[in-house]
Amino acid sequence: MDTQRKTEAKDKQLAVRFPEALVARIERHRALMNEERPGLNVTLSTAIRVLVEQALEFAESAAESRRGR
Repeated sequence: MDTQRKTEAKDKQLAVRFPEALVARIERHRALMNEERPGLNVTLSTAIRVLVEQALEFAESAAESRRGR
């Protein structure tokens, strides 16, 4: 996870709204990520990107399992 990565041409910027309680949970996870990786300085957007990727991997894996693959 490269918090200094430059926005690539293929990246799409999205504006989303999250409930305050969800943002607080994401911020707590971001703080945990920073504790686990001193000096990395994980940003909120990086934390959201990582969490979405992990959730999609989990969901896609579960869907494949349900299909018997």
